[in-house]
Order: sequence, then C-alpha cells, then structure tokens
Amino acid sequence: MRKQLEIILTALLPVVVLAVGFFAVSSKAELNKRETANPVAAGAYYRIPGVGGKYFGPEIYSSDLCSPADPDDFDIYVTSENASAFASHIPNAVYWHRFQRWNFTSEETPWGTNSAEITYNGNIGWKGDDLGVGNGRPWSGYEYHSRSIIDGEEVIYSGSDVTGWRKYTDENGKNHICPKFHKSGQSYKYYCETGKKDDPLVRVKEGDFGPFKFVDAEQQVVRRWADKTQRWYYCIKLVEPEEE
Repeated sequence: MRKQLEIILTALLPVVVLAVGFFAVSSKAELNKRETANPVAAGAYYRIPGVGGKYFGPEIYSSDLCSPADPDDFDIYVTSENASAFASHIPNAVYWHRFQRWNFTSEETPWGTNSAEITYNGNIGWKGDDLGVGNGRPWSGYEYHSRSIIDGEEVIYSGSDVTGWRKYTDENGKNHICPKFHKSGQSYKYYCETGKKDDPLVRVKEGDFGPFKFVDAEQQVVRRWADKTQRWYYCIKLVEPEEE
C-alpha cells in the first residue's frame, strides 16, 4: 500500500510543480483580463510594479515624457490615446474601448521595439468596477502628448477632447451614463525643468452642468446644458433588463 502511494505521489509531483509555476507567473501579470499588449511582452511592464521596478503607465501624464533622471527608466517622448463608450448589449452596462500608444526613444526596450500599444475592451457593469467614479473610466475622446525642446528646456505639448461619464437614473427609472466632465483644447504646455504649466484647456466640471433634462415627449433621451461652453451634452441610455 505504501509503495502504491509513493508511485501516485511521484506521478502527481510534476502536475503540482506546473500548477505552482503557473500561479506564480499569473500572479505577476500586470494586464487585467480586458487588456492586451502589442508586443505581448510589453504587458508585463505596464503598471506598477512592472519587472524589477521598471514600468510605464497605466495613466499618461505630461511629466511622464520628461527625460528620466535614471537612465534605466523608460524614456517616453510621444504618447496618444483614444477611447469610446457606448451602451452594451448587456442590460445596464457600458462597453468601453480604449487604445494607448507609448513611443520610446530607443528600441532597446525589454521587448525590442520603440513602442508599445495597450488596448482595453470590455463591459463595465452598473454595480461593478468603478463606473463613473472620479475622472477615470469610462471616458470618450482623445489625448496626446509629445516632447520638444524650447530655448534649451524640455517642454511637453499636449491636446485633448475628452468627456468623462457618470451614472444617472431618470425619473422613469431608466439608467443612463451622462457627462460629468469635459476638457478640450490644444497647445497645453508642461515645462520639465520648472514644472510650470501653460494651460489653455477648457474644462467643464460636474458643478458647471445644468440639470438633467429630457429632449422629447417620449422621455428617452437626456441631456445637460453647460453655460461655460454654450452647448448641450447628451447622455447615453443603457439597455434595459427584460421583464420577467
């Protein structure tokens, strides 16, 4: 009996080792299940802690494009991203797509190219994740950053047209996502040496929007007015659950 047990344990050992190894590798993955990287190897460096403390992302800030003090850090000089949000076919959910491209000054990256692309595709549920929390996801529009030298100083240019979304339930109990902030404009400048900013962007914050209003008698479409930009911002109605 003891001999049979030893044989069984010996047979199972490689499976256990493989399982432990798979868990160890999986636990280090920095991409979430809705993200993909191109090249694939760049994904391990996306988001803190990266590999050996070397990482980029996940958010893009002007200061990220300043030449790094540590030569072992990623030297990023151009970034761009765009996103779209719309009603999912799943009831009370938003489908969000975001694409980011990071350009580095050298092909001597751990994955061997001077760029990395990160794509997010997935549904964000009404009750799950961080739908409408802060200025995070979902958002729609585009933003770019690029590094230049002006009078011997590094200056990061950027431009954007971004709308952030929040939850809203109308008086008929229908769920929407509605604008909670908007920013747009070009020629934003961040000066690396001094940290000075030239900020011509127009920002519409939550408190700048007027009340939620129905557009028509059918009371399906909701919008909000902003005096700051003299325009209406339309909500997106989500798919309703089927009646039981």
